[in-house]
Amino acid sequence: METFIQNKLGQKIAVKVEGESNIKGPVFILHGLWTHMDRPTGKNIAEACLEQGYTAVRFDARNHRGKSDGKPEDATITEFYQDLKEVINWARGQNWFKEPFILAGSSLGGITAGVYAEDYPQKVKALFLLAPVVSGKLSAATKSPESLKTWKEQGAQEKEFNSETGEKKLLPWSHMEDRLRYDLLTKAHDLTMPVLIIVGDRDTVCPLEHQKMLLDKLGGEKQLAIMAGAEHGSKEPEHQKFMKDTFISWLKGLD
Repeated sequence: METFIQNKLGQKIAVKVEGESNIKGPVFILHGLWTHMDRPTGKNIAEACLEQGYTAVRFDARNHRGKSDGKPEDATITEFYQDLKEVINWARGQNWFKEPFILAGSSLGGITAGVYAEDYPQKVKALFLLAPVVSGKLSAATKSPESLKTWKEQGAQEKEFNSETGEKKLLPWSHMEDRLRYDLLTKAHDLTMPVLIIVGDRDTVCPLEHQKMLLDKLGGEKQLAIMAGAEHGSKEPEHQKFMKDTFISWLKGLD
């Protein structure tokens, strides 16, 4: 089932639900910055959920490349978080909804899922993070001081919007200002549910070092899996297979 819901501003959010009759409850799947729910990663996570008896719930966050409303320059963690809450609130009225549920997020969607789990730990059964942004401060540290200064002074930075076409758009400095408000490390001890983190050993955007910092602070059962040779957001078949197989094995351990 694919449908649109509306937020309080009347903006549309595209939602795709698969496996409504599955009995283990929903897994809400969050994509990364300027991507969409139908990328290979989202599809593979959804397929894994369906194979293990879960309902897969994907959605396009506003201001990204999917079917939802919004403008790319307005993409922030705060907006993504609001969309996640809108989708969960809508899901509560569906007959397949169960609580606690699982959250699965990659990159910017990863920190968004993590923030929700920290704010509402009793609602989240388990948390899967694929190379998540760990904190705005750490994210800024992956860039040179000179590039950050230029970004701030110019008010926007050119960034790849579509990896398939090479299209670029301007990402405003306000995006980084918003990102700097968030840090999973500050309340990671509240994440007492099972957590799986997967990251590539060549990821320079959300590097392994950051994931180890988060892992050390988690308060419950935790697992870190490393994809050899994988950069951030890799769509290579071997990396997608590793991710899917590891996720399935972890899901089986939740039963």
